[in-house]
Amino acid sequence: MAGSEIVQAQPVQPGLYARFQHFVVRWLIAASVLDLVLGVIFGNSQSHFEAFLFGAGLVIFVLWFCLLLIAVCRFIGRASDVAFTPIPGPAEIEAQLRAYLGRQPTLEEMNAAQQMIKTHRNEGLLGLGAVFGGLYLGGHVFKGR
Repeated sequence: MAGSEIVQAQPVQPGLYARFQHFVVRWLIAASVLDLVLGVIFGNSQSHFEAFLFGAGLVIFVLWFCLLLIAVCRFIGRASDVAFTPIPGPAEIEAQLRAYLGRQPTLEEMNAAQQMIKTHRNEGLLGLGAVFGGLYLGGHVFKGR
């Protein structure tokens, strides 16, 4: 079968931001565990070290919160890109499949491609709905309603 070649996917190297994020998360985990262990060991003392541990714990909490906020914002950005991208028409799908396959696509292949695009878009809309619905309900709980 000369026409059907298997293309091996090359491993994708993570970008600079992803490597920085992994580095920060690893150090935050180590700092959190160290702060917790030292807080358990020296928790009952009335020294300045306890105040230092409390301050370090606050800084670690703020850093975790910032990381979580960045992750949520990135998720919203990616989901909105997917959710608000228009679905191509059958002629565009046929042209793209013809370029990818190198032959005329069958009707089943075109329907499957269009269904995959619609499903991907619906998943993005569902993710956005979950995030914004959670923020809305969280606001109501925070206000005490």
